[in-house]
Amino acid sequence: MLVGGVLVFLLVILLDLRALMQILALVLAAWVFVLNLLFVPRLVRNPGSLALLYALVALMGLLAASTAGNALIASHMPTIPAGENPVLLAHVHLAQLGWVCISFWGILYTLWPMMLRLDADPAMGGVRPANWLPLATCYPPAARAMAYLQLVVAIAGMVGLVASQLLPSDSLMVISGLVFAAATLAPLPVMWLLKRNGSL
Repeated sequence: MLVGGVLVFLLVILLDLRALMQILALVLAAWVFVLNLLFVPRLVRNPGSLALLYALVALMGLLAASTAGNALIASHMPTIPAGENPVLLAHVHLAQLGWVCISFWGILYTLWPMMLRLDADPAMGGVRPANWLPLATCYPPAARAMAYLQLVVAIAGMVGLVASQLLPSDSLMVISGLVFAAATLAPLPVMWLLKRNGSL
């Protein structure tokens, strides 16, 4: 439903229907806010879940992107050329880095235990429970710490890139870009740590 709403919203953007765009942006922001609220209690019940943590942060990134999009629409600032609109650039960075990239990493960390069968229950003879839900709670401590570090570094890089568009500051943009690029390499040592732990 959320993906469908985003696709419809993209179509409205392409058609430049600003009134409808504003309504859909507010509805999308409200929906994402509700989703965030629904994730919080579950994360509290499963504090070791990488999947839930990444999902919550990604939804917060989408909420921030939606808020920036609403501000952009309400301001009636020209969006062409895009390179001269700092609010638009901040909106795009929040959507791509804060939502898409972090969601992708969360999906990786959710699927790896499934592929490596780390989720198998020894009490059931190594068989996955029928009601199994991928929470990514079975990571070794070192791999989990690296995934947490990746999230912190990625958020720092994203915030710096957004700030570099609003200030603007080329030096901050370069530094923040390098910081975020470093975060993209984190899945490699996480996989290595899983292999070293004997999970591969």
